This record gives sequence, C-alpha cells and structure tokens, in this order.
Amino acid sequence: MEKIQYGVIGCGEHALQSHAVPNEHIAELALTGVFDLSEERMHRFVSEVGNANTIQRFATREEILNSTNSAVLIGTPDEFHFDDLAAAVQAGKHAFIEKPLAVNATQLETLPDILKTASQNGLIVSSCHPRRYDPPYVWLKNHLPEFRDTLGEPLQIKTDFSYHKPVRDWKHDRGLLLDHANHEIDLVNFVFGHSGFDATRLTDSYDRYQVAGIRDDGISFDFSGTRRLNAKVYPEWAGIRFEAGEVTIDTHKGFARIANHETGKESQPPVPVTAYEERGAATMQNFGRAILGLAEPYLSTQDLYVNTALSVILSNQKTWRYDGVNI
Repeated sequence: MEKIQYGVIGCGEHALQSHAVPNEHIAELALTGVFDLSEERMHRFVSEVGNANTIQRFATREEILNSTNSAVLIGTPDEFHFDDLAAAVQAGKHAFIEKPLAVNATQLETLPDILKTASQNGLIVSSCHPRRYDPPYVWLKNHLPEFRDTLGEPLQIKTDFSYHKPVRDWKHDRGLLLDHANHEIDLVNFVFGHSGFDATRLTDSYDRYQVAGIRDDGISFDFSGTRRLNAKVYPEWAGIRFEAGEVTIDTHKGFARIANHETGKESQPPVPVTAYEERGAATMQNFGRAILGLAEPYLSTQDLYVNTALSVILSNQKTWRYDGVNI
C-alpha cells in the first residue's frame, strides 16, 4: 500500500505517545520529518519511534512545510494551532491538528475560510476526537435503535468525567471548557447527528466546567467534568434519558446501567472499556485513508467548526445559539 509521508510540527509528549508511536503500526502513514523549537524534544521524539534513521529534523517550520511530506501532524501548544493550520493549508499540506483549532474569537471568525480553502484544494483537515472510535461510545451509538424500541425516544444526554489535577502551568491559566467541551459536543453529534441548539455556560474554571443546552430536535444536553483527582485515572460516564427509561455507561469500569421505568427492570450488562491507543490510532488511520481516497474523513468541516466554536464562544460569553447550518 502507498504510504502517506507526514511530518510532525510540535514534538510534545502527546504527539509522541498518542500519535507517532501508535502510527508506526498504521500501514497508510510513514513519519519522515519533525520540527520543534527544542532540539532536545526533537531528539527524544525521533529516538522513541521505530524508524528513527529515516526521520529528518527540520530547523524551521517553513522548512518542514516546504518539504516533500504531503501531510503534517500539528501538535504545537494550543495558541499556535490556528496559525500552524493556516500555514499548512497555504503550503498545500493535508493537516491533522490537535484540538482546539482556534482559541479566540478572531481566529474562529477566519476558521471557516481556511477549512473551505482546504476543501476546495482537495486537502484533508482532521482532528482528534477519538470517542468516535472508542469501544464503549461506539457500543452506545450502535445500541441506540434497540434502546429506542424499548425505552422510547431520547430526551437528554449527559456526560461527565473526573481527571487528575493539571500538572502543566498553562492549564491553570484558562478554562477547562475550552479544552474539553469540544469532545462532548462532538459525541452528541456522533450519536444523534447534527442539529441546531442553544447552549449556556454554567461554570468554567481551570479544573471544572459545565455546559447545558437543548437541540432543535428536543434533545437536551448537560456536559460537566472536573480535574481534581490526585491519581492519574480517567473515569468517564455518558447517559441518555429516554421517554421510558435511561442508559448510563461507565467507560472506565466497563458496564452499563439500563433502567426501564415502565417495567421497573434494571440490568448492568458489560460494555467494552476505553481503548486509548487503539482509538487514537484509528483517528490517524482514517486521516491516511482519507488522503489516499480509501475512506471519507471521519470529521466533516461542520464537525470541525462546531466543535471549535462551542468551546471558544462559551469561553467568552454565557450563551450561544447555533442554527445548524453547515459552513
């Protein structure tokens, strides 16, 4: 199979462990170049991947964007994501960019133009929303028709997570909403499809956030999460309230609670647990296959925009009305 040669801009720990190392097993991708402002980070990055002898280290961002690599993985700090994406599209590169794609209103306003330019030029732009490939969330989506048959129409979806305290200083200087609400809205659209909605920020700090809202199809949503644990564990929950019951999954422990309010019966069937490496690799494999024309991108331009917009807008204002129109 033809391999897509890609370079990495930003050689941080997440780009290394969540992407470059798992990518070694992806038939569609070949890492051939890296760039980082730190020579030390570049050296460690290259030494950790299996084909280190074939990886070129670039001295500048411009050099890697002007190289023969047809794609880039953008793993720079969040405040550089937007400029790196714009430069990659301008250079004619396919881009897999860590979320968020923008961090302020000015960048968000220009984001649709960049995504449209990429699409018009046949460039694939993707990002990291791995819940779409995560076994427990896939289980929930796949069983939705069955739940509708027995419990009625869905009325509400709730998500929650409880992570460890942030260890990086920059994570204390901004809200958790910007970092995470993009994942929650993406999950809702993955499960139910797109709809217009009204959303409200209830609270936001560096270690806690909550957003609530309602879609035009009548399904309400409630997103919450904290980063206050001492242990490095990542428990997550998602639940759907139906007309006559509810289903909640625990992705960390691997079980669901299904309650039928009509009959009074409850069950706790096992569900798959979160598979971190596999789900991350699947997002990158889709990126490679989409470039090769073997698959559709798993995220549409509408997904990329809405995921980013919800986080950016509600970080700066209390409410947002999204009319559901694709960009």
